[in-house]
Parts: sequence; structure tokens; C-alpha cells
Amino acid sequence: TGWAIRDNPPVRFLRTKATRPLPEPVSGGDVAELWELVNVPEQERLLVLAWILECYRADTPYTLLELTGEQGSAKSTAQRILRRFIDPNAVELRGRPKTVEDIFVAAANSHLISYENLSGLTNDQSDALCTICTGGGYASRRFFTNGEEHLLEAHNPVVLNGISPVVIRPDLLDRSISVALPVITHRRTDSEVQEALNRAAPKIMGALLDLLCETLALLPTVQIPPESLPRMADFARLGEALSRVLKHPQGHFLRLYAEHRRTSITRTIE
Repeated sequence: TGWAIRDNPPVRFLRTKATRPLPEPVSGGDVAELWELVNVPEQERLLVLAWILECYRADTPYTLLELTGEQGSAKSTAQRILRRFIDPNAVELRGRPKTVEDIFVAAANSHLISYENLSGLTNDQSDALCTICTGGGYASRRFFTNGEEHLLEAHNPVVLNGISPVVIRPDLLDRSISVALPVITHRRTDSEVQEALNRAAPKIMGALLDLLCETLALLPTVQIPPESLPRMADFARLGEALSRVLKHPQGHFLRLYAEHRRTSITRTIE
């Protein structure tokens, strides 16, 4: 039915030392302002927008977002800006994790897991990201004991970037959206980008919340035949509801998502 800013919310928020505040939303914004800051091709924007809205939900499996592109395609800048509207953090981008436990520790201390400049993932790391996207846990022996376990539970959205695709295992690929960013021809300095982001952030945040409310209101009416549902069924329904809110014809998001998955499978075979 809408959104509001409350001083005493009915839920408790988890904050770590690295947590930073979200932009304070302002009504009347347009999500189109986001694409002036983020170098995402027009044909992929609906998928990325659905991924952002999915990150705001807590009770469904998450889809992993992979950003690829040549040097100079502003992958890290795009990832940093997207994170600003989901889970701002003192360390917005992290390097490649060394162990599976590192991934789960990061998941326990933030909402969005964000890695940059990856050149590959081990099979164990890929499996761990699958578990985190859908919800699961990690157990190891507690330090200084022989028989006790240390448990880490995680259910988090994930975003990665790299020059070449790093998501190649079929199980993680089924849970992923891979977006190739074009090389930027007209560059701006970091200070110019940051100034533009600070100026536009409140209205973009408000526009995203408006879209989320409208999408959630329409979601119960979206019915997709079981034979047409992809692996990430909850994400597909959310995306289809979002697509209809944005006045696209019925089935538009499903066709876009299905074509994207076919392209990803072909890439993996290659």
C-alpha cells in the first residue's frame, strides 16, 4: 500500500561496524535516473531492476548478479552504485575470497555479498554461493575445542564482476543473471559520478520503493503455468509483476529471462 519512514519500526535491524545508511528516500523520483549513473545496456535493465527488488525481500531464494565486460566498462562503479541502494557498506567491493568460510563470514556480517575483479571460482566456492543464494549453513570445528561445532547460517543476495564470466557451473548458472557491460566512450571523473549520485540518490531510492510497493501489490495476481516456470520461480514471478507495472505486455519478462538463460547456457558450453 506504500512506504513511509518510521522512527520506531516494528522490526529490528542488524548493524555491523561496516554498515552504512541507505539514501533517505524522496517521493516523486524516476528510476530512469539510475541508468544515467550505471552502465547497463537498455535490453538488460529490466533484469537488473528485478534483481534489485528481489534483494529487498527476505523469504525467497535470491538470484546472483554477474557483471562482465572489458577494461573500461565501469563494472566496479556500477556494482558500487547498485549496492548503495541495497546494502551500503564501508567496504563496498571485496577481492576474491580465499576459503568457503570467508564467504559465509561475509554473509553473516552484511546483507549483500559483493566481490570484484574475479578471474574464477573454485568448485567449492561456487557451491557455497549456491547455498547462500537459496539459504543454508556452514559448520566447522569451533576453535580450541575437539567436539563443538561453529555454525554460520546465510541467505543473501550476491553480486560479482570480472572481465570474463566466472559463473560456469550449471547449478550456480541456474541461479544467476549475467550482464555484459559495454565499454564507456564518454567518461566522467569519480568526483563527478559521486556528486551526481549524491544528488539523485534520494529520488532513485524513492522510485525503487514505489516500484517495489506496486510490484508486491500486483504479485498475487501473476499466475504462470508450472511448465513455464524456470528454476528461480519466485524471481520470475516478481519480474513478471514488475514488467506489468512498467506497462510491458504479459509474458515479456519471462521471454526476456528465458532468452537470457539460453544465452548463458551457450556461453557455458563454449
